[in-house]
Amino acid sequence: MPYTNLRSEMEKRGVTISDISRGLKMRRATVSDKIHGKYRFYYDEVQKIKNEFFPDCEIEYLFSTDIEKEGAQSGFSNHPSRY
Repeated sequence: MPYTNLRSEMEKRGVTISDISRGLKMRRATVSDKIHGKYRFYYDEVQKIKNEFFPDCEIEYLFSTDIEKEGAQSGFSNHPSRY
């Protein structure tokens, strides 16, 4: 369940995984795994990414998952909101 909105905004703004990893003081591979849905982001990481790189975007938009989008399109969601 990759964060397609986050990846899209990164591409639009020229923000790289390396940029985010430096901002979070975290290994690039770890950030990549989190962006691609292998591991979850913690809320403090989500806030830092939003504030530092995407201050004009809502957290819910940046970190919505493909599964959550499918539920929203069908009018319901059985999935708890996670980052």
